[in-house]
Amino acid sequence: MSTTHSQHTITSQHSTTAKQSSTSPQSNEIEQALLTLLQLQQKAREAETLKQLHFVVLNQTKTLLDYEQAVLWDAKRQVVCGASAVTTIDPKAPFSQWIAKVSQQVVRQEQGKQIHKVELDKLSAEADGLNPEDSNTYSLNREAFTQVAVWVPLLNSHHELVAGLWLFRSTALSLREKRLLTFWSEQVGFVWQALVQQSRKRAWFEGRSTQERSLRRTMLGPKKLWWLVAVLAVGALFLPVRQSVLAPAEVVSATPMTVRMPLDGVVKKLWVKPNSAVKKGDLLLELDSQTLDDQLAQAQQQLSIASAELRVAQQQSFYDASRKASLAILEGKQALAHSQVAYLQEKVAQTRLVAQQDGIALFDDQGDWVGRPIRLGEPLMDIADPTHTAIKIQLAVEDRMALSQGDEVRFFLNSRPTDAIPAKLSTVAYRSTLQNDGQYAFELKAQMDAEQDSPTMGLKGMAKIYGERTSLIYYLMRRPLSHLRMWWGGL
Repeated sequence: MSTTHSQHTITSQHSTTAKQSSTSPQSNEIEQALLTLLQLQQKAREAETLKQLHFVVLNQTKTLLDYEQAVLWDAKRQVVCGASAVTTIDPKAPFSQWIAKVSQQVVRQEQGKQIHKVELDKLSAEADGLNPEDSNTYSLNREAFTQVAVWVPLLNSHHELVAGLWLFRSTALSLREKRLLTFWSEQVGFVWQALVQQSRKRAWFEGRSTQERSLRRTMLGPKKLWWLVAVLAVGALFLPVRQSVLAPAEVVSATPMTVRMPLDGVVKKLWVKPNSAVKKGDLLLELDSQTLDDQLAQAQQQLSIASAELRVAQQQSFYDASRKASLAILEGKQALAHSQVAYLQEKVAQTRLVAQQDGIALFDDQGDWVGRPIRLGEPLMDIADPTHTAIKIQLAVEDRMALSQGDEVRFFLNSRPTDAIPAKLSTVAYRSTLQNDGQYAFELKAQMDAEQDSPTMGLKGMAKIYGERTSLIYYLMRRPLSHLRMWWGGL
C-alpha cells in the first residue's frame, strides 16, 4: 500500500517537474525582456542631456531587440540628429536628407503616431526631392540596409511627436517586440520632453542673469531707459497680427433654385403660399393659357386637314399617276402641321410650373403676382432647402482686403451675440454690387461646419472675417491711411 502511494507521489512530482521545465524557458525569456526594458528605462532617466539620451536610444535599444542600423530624426528641427555606431552625422548628407524627407512624409500619414513597417521599395529619390547627382549615392545607401524599415514615433505626454526612430532590420517585428517598443518609446518621449523643458529653464535663467547684469551696466541714467522703451514700442508696431473685418451677414440657403418665367404671360393662379413647404413635383403656379389653347386648337385643325388631304391624294394616286407628284408636298405640309402642334403642346405644358426640388417657397405676397404680365426669364420665387444653409456676407468696399477660399469666419447672430458660429469662406466676389440699402458691397458666402447646427434661414447678424497676417502698425493705420489717400487725391 505504502509502496504504491510512494510510486504515485514520485510520478506526480516527475510530471510537475516536467511541466515546470517545459514552461521555464518561455518564462525566463519574458522575464529577461522585461528586465532589459527596466534597465533601458533607468538609463534613459539617468540621461542629463539630449545627446546622452540619443546615445542610449540609438545604441542601447539593441539589447531589447535585434536590428542592423538605427537612425534618430528630430521632429522639431526636421533633421537627422544621430545614428547607431556613428559618433557624428552630417544632416546635409544625401542619406540624411532622404531620411528627413521620408520622416516628414510618414508623419503626415494616418499611422504617423504608430509603430509600423515602412515600405522602402515604394520610395523614389526623384519623388522625394533629392538632386539628380545624388541618386547614385541614394541607391548605394539604400542597398546597404535591409528591406524592412520600422518607424517608431516618440511622443510626449501631450501625445505630440518629438522625434522618430528608424530601425532597419532583416525581419518584421513580432507582437512581443512591438509591445516592448511601445513601452520603450513612451518612456523615451517623456524623458525627451523633460530634458527639453529643463534646457529651456536653464537657458532662461542664464539669459535672465545676463540681461540683469547688462541692464545694470546700461541703466546709468533715465535717458537710456526711455530710449529702451521707445525701441520696444516701435518694435511692437511690427509684430505680426491677423487682419480681420466685421460685415453684416444673413443666413441663406446654400443651394437655392430660382423659378423663372418660361415664356411671356400672365399669372393666372398661385397654388402655394409664401414661405410654405413644397415637395418635388408640386404645382407652384399656373399661367393664363387661353391664347395658347386657341392656337393649339387651330394647329390641330390644320393637322387634321393636312392629314385628310394626304390620305385623299394617296388613294387617288393608285389610278391617277399625276397625283403622285403632290404626295411629297402634302407630306411636308402634314409634318409642318404636326411640329406646330407639338410646339404648342409644349408651350401649354410650360404654363404649369412645378417644383424641381424639396424646400421652402420664398416669394412676395400672392397679390403681387396674380394678373400681372411677366416677361420671359423674370424670377418668380426661390425654392430653398432649409437643411443646407450658408452665410451671405455683405463686405463694404472700403473694408475689402485680401481674401481667399478657406479663410476663417466667425458668425454672431443678433439673437445670440455671445455664441460664435465657425465657418469657412466658400465664395469670394471680385466685383461689388448695389445692395438694397443703396451702398455698394462685395457679396461673400461662407459654409458652416458640418457638425454645427444650421441656424434658421433669414436670421441676421455680424460676421468677422480673418485674412492674411500683417504688421500691427498696418492693421491699425489701414483705414486712416485709406481716408487720407482719398482726401489727398481730392485736393
